[in-house]
Amino acid sequence: MITTNKHWSITISERDTDLLAWIEGFLFDRKAQHMSAGTVAFYRNKLWKFVSFCDTKAITKITEITASTIREFMLYLEQTGHNPGGIHAFYRSIRAFLYWWEDECTKRIMDLFGVRIEKKSFYTLGEYAKSLPDESASEVYEQWKDRMTLNAINKKQRNCAIKMYLALREELDRDPNIQGMGINCLNESHYSDSTPCLAWNMLYEEQRLIWGCEARNPDANGTMIAPSNP
Repeated sequence: MITTNKHWSITISERDTDLLAWIEGFLFDRKAQHMSAGTVAFYRNKLWKFVSFCDTKAITKITEITASTIREFMLYLEQTGHNPGGIHAFYRSIRAFLYWWEDECTKRIMDLFGVRIEKKSFYTLGEYAKSLPDESASEVYEQWKDRMTLNAINKKQRNCAIKMYLALREELDRDPNIQGMGINCLNESHYSDSTPCLAWNMLYEEQRLIWGCEARNPDANGTMIAPSNP
């Protein structure tokens, strides 16, 4: 966890991951937000059909749902006669449910460990990294080259990776309370010309920064974690 002087462990019960329990919690939240009975019924209908599909795959825990599960469900809907509009309605319901679940889990993490999770734009970070001069990246490489095994990586690829390191290091230097960083680079790779993997290794060696990938977010965000009461 995000600490240097304590060791944390989490016991996750069956209830914590039970898919049905989370869906009921989501529907209760929709009601608590005073959404119309029709809207709640819409979510219930779509999500229960998804649960029935998950049952055929022996999926009973929300943590067992993968991107492949959802893709298979979309294909199943198509094969069973649903039109594109209807399929998209199921997709919207599942997306809303899973984003809500992510937010609920994030709140629990922050409350349990006393950290603040802040999301920032990966697009903005990627554009800034690209704008940094190659000379700056080359200077860093000269300082690190004895610890880097580049193999078939060419100079341009090397500099792109190091410029991501420089951009992330600036973020880290602005806030010394940051303990971990993560980027949803696999799903949002079009926002950058490199991956942050080299940067994470370098920042861990320099400052013992916690590697916090993957941080999924619909707005292509990176995530930074810091103590809530520094």
